Amino acid sequence: MWPQTVLRGDHGYIEIGERSNVQDGCIVHCTSQHPTILGPSSAVGHAVHIEGAKIGSGCLIASGAVVLNGTVIEDGGMVGAGAVLSYESHVSTGEIALGVPAKTRPNNSFTPEQIASVVDSYVRRGARFRESLRRIDPPI
Repeated sequence: MWPQTVLRGDHGYIEIGERSNVQDGCIVHCTSQHPTILGPSSAVGHAVHIEGAKIGSGCLIASGAVVLNGTVIEDGGMVGAGAVLSYESHVSTGEIALGVPAKTRPNNSFTPEQIASVVDSYVRRGARFRESLRRIDPPI
């Protein structure tokens, strides 16, 4: 979880898979009928809003996207920057969702290896930041 990210599981539950990252300014919410599940090794870009969606492993949700209740994104699926997936949308493996409202097409933008590289860079960056954390007291 990166700065200013909100995980709000007051109506259900949220699961974040191992090695996944949710970047700055995201809102992750759920409903009593729709938990939010983010599979392992996925990347969620800056200022994304996810509510009650199931997102598989190795997915990339680009900056500013909105992913609403009941949406399913299969392993390796992608959502482009600023896309809006309305209720109960579906993105299959090998597809990318683009636009408002989002429409899917074959993903010729990123390979699974490129998505894995993004995830790896955030795992390394997170470890580096954790190691360099220190307390800073305000001046008296």
